[in-house]
Amino acid sequence: MLTYWGEVRLGEYPNALTVREELQKYGIRLGSWANELLDQVPLATEPRTVRLAAVQPSLLFPGRHVRLKTIYKEVAKLGGSPCPAEVGLVLHLQVATPACSIYAIAMEPMVTSDKVWAMFSVENGIGSSSRWLRGLEGNLNCIWNLYDDPHLDQIVVMIGS
Repeated sequence: MLTYWGEVRLGEYPNALTVREELQKYGIRLGSWANELLDQVPLATEPRTVRLAAVQPSLLFPGRHVRLKTIYKEVAKLGGSPCPAEVGLVLHLQVATPACSIYAIAMEPMVTSDKVWAMFSVENGIGSSSRWLRGLEGNLNCIWNLYDDPHLDQIVVMIGS
C-alpha cells in the first residue's frame, strides 16, 4: 500500500505558455529538455485532483539496477500508477518540497528533439534560485542505477489510476 504524500490540481492552465509563465513567475528554472517537453504535455481540460505518493525504488528492489517498467509494475501492485505528465509541471507550484530534494515524476516518457526519451524531474536545492524542472533521461526499458543517481531516490507516483 502506498502512503499519501501530497496532491495536485490539474486542469488549471489553458496552455503551455501559461504554465511556463507561472513557473518563471515563481522563480522555477527550466532545464532545456523540460522546456522542450512542456510544449508536448497534454493539459487536462477539466479540473481534477490527483493524489500522490513518493516511492523510494531502492527500498522496493534489493539489487542495484532495475528497469523503469519494472518499477512501474511494482508500484501498480501497491495501488499506484504513473502520473499524467502535467503533474511534473505543477508540482513545484502546488506542493512544498523540502530543500535538497529531487523527485522523478513517474510518467510516460516523451521524446526530445535530440531523440532522447525523457521524463520530468522536480528539484529543490538551497536558495531561491535552485528550484528546477528538468528533463530526466529515461524510457520504459532503460536500466536505472538506484544507488548512484540522486534523481532516482524518490519517484512521485499517482495513487490509484
